[in-house]
Amino acid sequence: MGSDNMIHIMLLICFIILICVLFSNIIKFLLRFFINAGFGYILFTILNTIGLSIGGNLVTFLLSGFLGLPGIFCILTINAII
Repeated sequence: MGSDNMIHIMLLICFIILICVLFSNIIKFLLRFFINAGFGYILFTILNTIGLSIGGNLVTFLLSGFLGLPGIFCILTINAII
C-alpha cells in the first residue's frame, strides 16, 4: 500500500466523520420533531375520546411537532377561545 492510498483513505475517513457530524443535528431535529408530533397525535386522540373536539390536520400536527407540549396547550387555548 503506497503513501497515496493512505492519504486517500485518511481523507475519506475525515470526510465521512465530517458528514456524520453535519447530519447529526438534522437527524436529532427530525427525530425530536416526529416524537413530539407522535406525542401530540396520541394526546389529541385521548382528548377527542373524552369529549374535547380538536381537529387532527396538518397545522395541528406541525404545531405540536415544532413546539411540543406548549404547542398542544396553544391549540387547546385557541380551541377554547373559538
